[in-house]
Amino acid sequence: MRRQLTILALAGVATVALSLAALSLGATGSILLVSEPNDPNAPSRPTEHFNPAISADGNFVAYVGTVGSAPDPAGSGGPGPTGTGIFLRDMSGGTTAVDVPFGASEQGLGFEAGAPSLSGDGRFLAFASEDPDLSSEDRDSSTTPAGDTFPVRDIFVYDRLNGQVRLASRSDGRRGTGGNEGSSNPSISADGRYVAFQTNATNILRGSFGGVFVRDLGTSATVPVARVSYRAGGRFDGGYTPSISAHGRWVAFLTVARLRHGHALEVAVRDMKERRTFFVSRAGGRDGPLGNGDCKLPAISANGRYVAFASEAANLSAIDKGSIEDVFVRDLKTRRTVLVSRANGKRGAAGDGDSSNPSISANGRYVAFESEAGNLGPDANGEDPDVFVRDMRSGRLTLVSRAGGGGAASNAPSANPSISASGRFIAFESRGSNLNPADRLHFTSVFRYQLLP
Repeated sequence: MRRQLTILALAGVATVALSLAALSLGATGSILLVSEPNDPNAPSRPTEHFNPAISADGNFVAYVGTVGSAPDPAGSGGPGPTGTGIFLRDMSGGTTAVDVPFGASEQGLGFEAGAPSLSGDGRFLAFASEDPDLSSEDRDSSTTPAGDTFPVRDIFVYDRLNGQVRLASRSDGRRGTGGNEGSSNPSISADGRYVAFQTNATNILRGSFGGVFVRDLGTSATVPVARVSYRAGGRFDGGYTPSISAHGRWVAFLTVARLRHGHALEVAVRDMKERRTFFVSRAGGRDGPLGNGDCKLPAISANGRYVAFASEAANLSAIDKGSIEDVFVRDLKTRRTVLVSRANGKRGAAGDGDSSNPSISANGRYVAFESEAGNLGPDANGEDPDVFVRDMRSGRLTLVSRAGGGGAASNAPSANPSISASGRFIAFESRGSNLNPADRLHFTSVFRYQLLP
C-alpha cells in the first residue's frame, strides 16, 4: 500500500539565494551552501544539517536536519519536541537552491530519521524513519522482553514526482509484513527500482534474524543478501551497511569473516544475478589474504567493478603498514587493491591519520573520503577531519572542504562526502564557519563543491 505524505510544509523559506563565493556559475573550485544558513537571530535556535546524499547528476542533495526546536505549542514556554527530518534540495538552479516539498519542519517531529540515499536523477529518495505516520503498514513500536517499548525504524522510498511514500523494509510480496525490529542504512539503485537495507527484523524471512536484504519495488520481492542465522554456539555471519550498484545486480556489504587470528568485519559483494558471494577486502591478487583488521563503510561503483572501503588492516598495501584506518579501492576485474588515502601523486605517502567514509564515482575514477591525516597536502592541518577527492587515474588529490576558489581549508571538522556519478560534484557536511559568507556559525551545514568543469 502507498500513502501520500500529508505534511508538505517547506523547511523554511521556499527559495534561498546562495552565494558561490564570488565565483561564476559552473567554475571549478566553487562551493555552494546546500542547507539553509544558520542564523543566530532565528526564532528557533541554529540547527544541525548533516549526512548528505547527492544524486548521480549532482542536481539534488538530500540531508538530515534537526527539527522541532520551536516553542512548545502547549504554552509551557520551553522548547517543543525535537527530532530529525529528511530534507531535499534542488540544486539545478545554480546559485539558487529550492526546497522540494518533502522533509518539512513538521516531518518526523519528535521522531528520528536519517540515512538518505538518492536515485540517479533524484526522483526517488530512500531513507530511514521512526515516524509512525509515514505508513499504515509498518510496525509502529517494538517491546523488549523487559517490557520497554520503543519506535521501530523502517525504510521508506519517497517518489518526488507523485509525492508518494512506500514502505520498503517488509517481507516478500506486495503486502509483505513490515519489519518487527529496526532497519537502517538504505542504498537505492540508480534507476530507483532496488533498495538494499540492513535490518534486525526477524520476520522479513523465515529462519533469519536480520541481515541485509534487497527490496525490488517493481516486483515487490524481498531477497536476502546476507542473513543472520543461529547455529550451535550462537549467532553467525550477518550483513551490515549495504551499497548497491546502479542496476541492482551487485551489493557490497560488511560481514564477519572467521580468520586464523579470530573474527573481523570484512567487505563482501553479492552478485544477485549469479547468486554468489565473495570477499573483496583483501590484498592484491585473486586470492590475496583477507584484511587482518576490521573494515567498514563499503561503497560500490555504479558499474559494480570497484569497491571502496575503510579498513584498519595493515596487510592490504605494501606502503601502509600502520594500524591507522585507511581507505582502499578493490578492482574486481584486475583484482588489484589500491591505497586511496595517500598524499598527492601516484607515489604519495600513506596518510598519517585515520581516513574513512569513502564515496566512489560511477566508473571508479574518483573517490571522496574524509581524513584526519596531516600529510595529505599543504592545507591539511591534521587537527580536524577534512574532505578530499583522489583521482585514481592521475593520482591527484584535491582538498574540497575549503572556501571557494582555492580558499582556506575549513576551520572546523568536515565529513561524510557523497560524490556524483561523474565526480563533478561532492556534497559534504562541515562545522566550518569560513566556507560561505551566509553561514558563519560553527554548526554543521551541508555544502556542495565543484571538482570538474
